[in-house]
Amino acid sequence: MSVQPEVITKQTILDTWKPLYNCLQIVFSGLDDEILKDIIQESMMDFITNHQDLEVIKNHFSYILKIAIRKTWKHLES
Repeated sequence: MSVQPEVITKQTILDTWKPLYNCLQIVFSGLDDEILKDIIQESMMDFITNHQDLEVIKNHFSYILKIAIRKTWKHLES
């Protein structure tokens, strides 16, 4: 069974903002809300600007979440 890549638009990316925020808030409870918002914004921008092959990504939400988690860990380490 083959999984088809999803159609990714700016709106589908923007629609993931609240679920991303909720996930990061659960995983990194106690982290400042503004920092989480900045990390999400940076993650979305990285996703949009650094991935020309958006049509091959099967799930943009999990991809952006992975970027955001890595950015959050880097923030906590510094």
